[in-house]
Amino acid sequence: MAGGKDTVYGVTAEAPTCRVQVALTPIGPWVLGMQAHHTSVLLNNVEYYFTRSGIVVGTGTQSHAGFARGGNDTFIVDVGYAYIKPVNFEMALRPFFLPETYDLLRKNCNSFTDCALSFLSGVRLDTRYKVLESIALAADRYLLVVQGLSGGAYTPNPRSDNFEADEVARELGRMRSAMATSTMRGPSVDTPLCTLVWR
Repeated sequence: MAGGKDTVYGVTAEAPTCRVQVALTPIGPWVLGMQAHHTSVLLNNVEYYFTRSGIVVGTGTQSHAGFARGGNDTFIVDVGYAYIKPVNFEMALRPFFLPETYDLLRKNCNSFTDCALSFLSGVRLDTRYKVLESIALAADRYLLVVQGLSGGAYTPNPRSDNFEADEVARELGRMRSAMATSTMRGPSVDTPLCTLVWR
């Protein structure tokens, strides 16, 4: 862009705050033509992912180490750059991803990545990486897949019964839009910014 600056929602800025990336690792075997994945979000190489303990923060792609079957299993996709303080990102997501609400099919790491991307950029995680969520819609039909991925130990978590990824993504999208509007009006020092810059 002219002058080497980036324009976002009508706002011109010298430099974006956070590089947004998604890390993906295939897990388990191909079953019925489907491949499950473990995913996480990286903000300036700080990893955020969802487990039974809630949102966990790490470095690099540490959560993928236990799933990788070889040196090239984990791959990283660049999303863009976001004006956001990491603490505000966490504060926005944590109420929707509390500890002990994880469910292998209905509210997992991919659900978190999907919603996090919606908040950061307005885009959603590609459906090819949300196989487990697809299975949740037809769990009886794909019981073999569920048992294979869980070692036969899958039990639905009642604390995730009311979770709807689409609704959470919409709510986070509204928050993102509100923040972007606030940014366009002239943010104060304390205004949390959440806008995306595409290179």
